Amino acid sequence: MVKRGACGGCFNSIPPQRQAEIREKKKIIVCEHCGRVLADVEDQVIVEKTRR
Repeated sequence: MVKRGACGGCFNSIPPQRQAEIREKKKIIVCEHCGRVLADVEDQVIVEKTRR
């Protein structure tokens, strides 16, 4: 899994273009450093609290 822009195994940075390719799910992408299959790019969701 790609978390915060990095490989979940070796924690090396994954370039934004590569993350976009992983999201497309058209081919299998492996980490250039450790060889793990990369999947499920974690999207950053910002939740805003409303004041009452």
